[in-house]
Amino acid sequence: MDIPSGFEGELIAAGMPGYDEARRVFDRRADKRPGAILRCRSVEDVRAALRFARDRRSPIAVRSGGHGFTGRSTIDDGVLIDLSAMDGVILDADRRTVRIEPGARTGRVLRATVPAGLAPVTCAGNDIGVVGAALFAGQGYLSPRHGNMCDNVLSFDLLLADGRMIRVSRDEHPDLFWAMRGAGDNFGIVVAAEMRVHAVPPLIHACAIEYDGSDAAAAMRLYRDHRWASPLPWLLGSLFLDAAGGEPRLSYLFALTGSEEEARRDLDALDRSVKPRASTVDRMDWVGLHDCLAFPPDIRFHIAQRELHALDETSIALMLDELPRLAADPDRPTPVDGEPAAMILFYPTDAAMGRPADPPNAYSLRGGYDLEAVALWRDPARDAHHAGWAEGAIDRFVASGLATRASVLANSFVDEALSRNCFAGDYARLAALKRVYDPGGLFGSTAIIRSA
Repeated sequence: MDIPSGFEGELIAAGMPGYDEARRVFDRRADKRPGAILRCRSVEDVRAALRFARDRRSPIAVRSGGHGFTGRSTIDDGVLIDLSAMDGVILDADRRTVRIEPGARTGRVLRATVPAGLAPVTCAGNDIGVVGAALFAGQGYLSPRHGNMCDNVLSFDLLLADGRMIRVSRDEHPDLFWAMRGAGDNFGIVVAAEMRVHAVPPLIHACAIEYDGSDAAAAMRLYRDHRWASPLPWLLGSLFLDAAGGEPRLSYLFALTGSEEEARRDLDALDRSVKPRASTVDRMDWVGLHDCLAFPPDIRFHIAQRELHALDETSIALMLDELPRLAADPDRPTPVDGEPAAMILFYPTDAAMGRPADPPNAYSLRGGYDLEAVALWRDPARDAHHAGWAEGAIDRFVASGLATRASVLANSFVDEALSRNCFAGDYARLAALKRVYDPGGLFGSTAIIRSA
């Protein structure tokens, strides 16, 4: 295969050394074989790769971090434009901003900003691409105080299908700026994003607290209603079956970023109210905190998600009902590397996450709780069954009327119907913008928007 004109990156095709490694993405179910992988090192490489695909009328996929839950950051037969080598990070501490290229993952970004006592809002794992997550929503440890990742974007450098580069911001292409912070991969290829950064302490308390299933309902009420002495933390709750004996468990993972005294007041109050079966509290830095959440390697996974209206008694009961149902299934996901492989995850999306963005954006799932059913496995023969459990668990919440709206970022299965569910009344506006900026429908591997 000939190297595209003007392309100075790396071309990898089937049969060439490194092809199988280069085509892999995070979800091993997405076992696709691109016709060509173009690993770009510069904006000119991306422009040449687009021209190469356009001249051949080839479909494309764009990969940055490769963590897209839909598996659409790769493609069969078409052109995979790989941005992973474009991973530059430039901090402007005086302006409290950071410029991030699309291949930069959370750990790399934090290692560039945390020494200055600053960090952008990121997802909670060090291996996740920052720009890709910021195109849709993105929540993590800073979100209760500083909002979603998409709320913290100041500008995008966007390459359009015809090769033009435009800057998208509050003042330049403002309609597109609204759309890209929520439905971002539908209009072009982002080659850089500028984001706000916020002060972070040198050390925090990383907390992992686990409860017996018999205490789960009381603990869920406790964390829902607790008045924090520390700055408001991001609370990731998880219901699961214990990997050793299949017993129901509840855990909370969170970070306390205030003083030692504030952390002790919070932890003592929680401990007195509902006694945990196990608790771990470690002092660590901000980069180390983001190593605490990571999926096992070489994994197949499925995530089904909806917005839960409230963590009330009915919702708590329905969530807890999933554990005996799961325990009764002899074919349920079995522990992976000693860790639970089927979980109901939930966290509040109120506080700064629930406030309208300034300026407004297309992400509208604000308030309530994010609710996710997550299955992990390695045996391809289990694909349909385990994905079916996750979708079925969320369907029971939808049928009850307790959960409705979906996020395109947090679902493994996304089609046009789910995109319409996510964007609701904004879908028509997004479709009209799609017609202006991507009339040929070249882009949009994650949030499926059809041109009006």
